Amino acid sequence: MQIEHIRQRLRALGARPGHEALVLRNWTRALPPGSGRSRPEDFLPREVRDALPDLAAEWHDLARLRSEHAGADGSSRLLVELTDGQTVESVLLPKGGLCVSTQVGCAVGCVFCMTGRGGLLRQLGSAEIVAQVVLARTLRAVKKVVFMGMGEPAHNMDNVLDAIELLGTLGDIGHKNLVFSTVGDRRVFERLPQAKVKPALALSLLKFEEDRAAIRKALIDPANTKFYAGTDSAPHTQKATPCGCAAGCFTAHIAPQLYAQGFEEAGLDLSKPENQKTFENFLCHIGREFYDLPLPEQTFTLEKTPSKIDLLQTPSGSLTPLPLGLGHS
Repeated sequence: MQIEHIRQRLRALGARPGHEALVLRNWTRALPPGSGRSRPEDFLPREVRDALPDLAAEWHDLARLRSEHAGADGSSRLLVELTDGQTVESVLLPKGGLCVSTQVGCAVGCVFCMTGRGGLLRQLGSAEIVAQVVLARTLRAVKKVVFMGMGEPAHNMDNVLDAIELLGTLGDIGHKNLVFSTVGDRRVFERLPQAKVKPALALSLLKFEEDRAAIRKALIDPANTKFYAGTDSAPHTQKATPCGCAAGCFTAHIAPQLYAQGFEEAGLDLSKPENQKTFENFLCHIGREFYDLPLPEQTFTLEKTPSKIDLLQTPSGSLTPLPLGLGHS
């Protein structure tokens, strides 16, 4: 469903621009349909008032919560069911953030992402994108939305920009707290400056080898203070997606090992104390200082020995650490 379809339905019921804005404002903020300073009977046309319960139920069904998987870092991965039974993922992030999907599947095929393995199934309508925000706001406050979930936003440009415009005008989200993430489609650089609401832009630096090489060079620089470790720590159970695998890479259990391997492959000899300090800053200090968090007090030691990546069993279910090489050493 498109946002424009919702607007047309309201206009057909006699809604004027002010009525339309009030209804959409309440919907995007997960408020009751008739909320506002004035009583609905004093402001909204009777036909609109009478239709609101059915409309609200219809909009609720655009994005329904099938399951929720909480992470140790305060994030929570939501498996969201759409009206046609397809599923996408949204992720509640710490400090009021939300990551939403823009497509069912993806055609880009990034090697580090599971979403593209099945290809693109269909686009999400602009209302379906906004409905993920509405659903998340029934669970916790949302002040920032990143379009970085399943799908490539640039391949669904019109619907994503329509969703951004509604969230940035009536949805109580600051323009720079709306983040458009892309692998680098040129159309993004043409369209975003023309948009009514101009979101922040996040450009993937992992798609091309020259970009990956530049990142590796920056990470092993002893003077690095900007790049720090991150992990995908929300549980991906095997039943989280129709294919039985995770939408991304579950790395929390082996992140230090993977980063250590990556640092050495980039040319940093971690047997040397000075290089160990560079690695420790990247892994443990820079990110915590950025978020003004206390530095860790506990320590651990990495020992370079062969190990095998196995299926994990947790209270949430089996976790598949794909595509990192399940069963490989």
